[in-house]
Amino acid sequence: MEIEAKFSIPNRETYQALQALTQLGDYTVVGGKLKHVTDTYLDTGDHRILAAGYACRLRQSSDDLVVTLKAIKSAAGPLHKREELEIVTTTPLPPHTWPDSPVRSRVLEMIGDATLTPLCTLQQNRFVRMIHKGSQPIAELSLDHVTLMHNHHTHTYMELEIELKHADYEADLGQLANHLQTTYAVIPEPRSKFERALAFVKGPVFTVEAGFPMLQRPGLNPDDTMTEAARKIFRYHFQKMLVHEPGTRSGEDIEALHDMRVATRRMRAAFRIFGDYLDMQQMKPYLKGLRRTGRALGVVRDMDVFMEKTQLYLDGLSPKARPDLRPLIQVWELEYAHARAEMAAYLDGKRYQQFKETFGALLDSPLNEPAHIIEHQAKPYRVRHSVPLSIYRQLAEVRAYEEWVLFPNAPIERYHNLRIAAKRLRYTLEYFREVLVSEVEAAIAAIKILQNYLGDLQDAIVASARIRNVGVWGTWNAPPGASPWITTPIQSPGVSVYLAARQTETQKLLRGFPVIWQQFQDSDFNQLLAKAISML
Repeated sequence: MEIEAKFSIPNRETYQALQALTQLGDYTVVGGKLKHVTDTYLDTGDHRILAAGYACRLRQSSDDLVVTLKAIKSAAGPLHKREELEIVTTTPLPPHTWPDSPVRSRVLEMIGDATLTPLCTLQQNRFVRMIHKGSQPIAELSLDHVTLMHNHHTHTYMELEIELKHADYEADLGQLANHLQTTYAVIPEPRSKFERALAFVKGPVFTVEAGFPMLQRPGLNPDDTMTEAARKIFRYHFQKMLVHEPGTRSGEDIEALHDMRVATRRMRAAFRIFGDYLDMQQMKPYLKGLRRTGRALGVVRDMDVFMEKTQLYLDGLSPKARPDLRPLIQVWELEYAHARAEMAAYLDGKRYQQFKETFGALLDSPLNEPAHIIEHQAKPYRVRHSVPLSIYRQLAEVRAYEEWVLFPNAPIERYHNLRIAAKRLRYTLEYFREVLVSEVEAAIAAIKILQNYLGDLQDAIVASARIRNVGVWGTWNAPPGASPWITTPIQSPGVSVYLAARQTETQKLLRGFPVIWQQFQDSDFNQLLAKAISML
């Protein structure tokens, strides 16, 4: 029997807050491990398992292959209780090859001589932690970033699950669920992942351009040349860019724009990692295309983040305590409409269309390979030769900032540059995670905490500048040639209050940074990296 609470996570800020929490009321949250799992739901062509009231899931992770049979049972709120049977196997199909077990018997009874085929696929990055009551572990908390895939369509969402270790703790699960709803504004999710996947199969929301195959991962091999690895990584993220373009255009889900922008950033960052292994004469036009696309998306995305955090600030106050931010919001709305119009014009323009067509065609064939031997001297050129050098080069760039930021009144620009260095290290690890061992996931999780903290700091600094512009000049951007000094008082008391709040947030983050940096240092990062590359 599976007993769990399920919630939808409304935004990335809430996800990050949940990722960092250490207490849930009277309960302690400990540990943290990132897992990547692929779930494939199986059924017959005429849906016999579904008709019997069950879902059959094949879960592939780095550890094992698990078949799960779950009863489909609707919930009135976040608490779910349903029958669940599992087996570990080495053969995914057909079911008569599974170990003798209740799962095998029940599935064969349902399907008879019919064949099981994939219904849809679900990819999850799961950040898993344990919840303790005193010294007793009572439940597992999972923060899931989920990607649904079916017939070249994809959809993403974020979810939180708390699964009990034993039915005796069911009362504790209710307390945990109440605390999460009141403190973090998560949304009760009555549907299982299978039910959400089933709804998606009936109505896909994104389209990838015809002829471009859906990729679940880049597909790297340790014996790939670095040039071929670059092509695979470009191709993977280029596809992600295309997948999220329709959602970016519609504006219905701001996460689509975020994901499209991230895809362009990762491709741009890949040029830094793979530059020595690419023919830059061949690739230079596409780097320019990525920069133009990133700039067009970035203006709108930054404004999305500003308003998302502004709304979060207002939601954290009682209605009577909320300052009047109408002057600020009016300026934001005008600027946002202009930014979205410019982004749409770029996406509809010939330059972007040509970039997509030519870059996609380029990535369908091998890229030009630079020479690997010069005057009888070999140059590292395969993934297994070069990845350790790339990783440690990026780590050195992060470590070099320690003496630059850990003293009072360090220039703000240094924190921003450290964030960029941290992002490059994270991207490098994520590019090559397929050929590294499992410790890489813990290393990525550690660098994410540092990067996200610095991201919050940068957001607070930029927001303060925007709020000040509105308060002084009534515009989103400072007028050309404007004095950096404020010579007139802010006319809107509410805007002034919000400016003070964001400046206070900035100072709090600056004061707290040494603790975050020390946690990063204490995360055994060097040992994790050494283990991660040990199989190359």
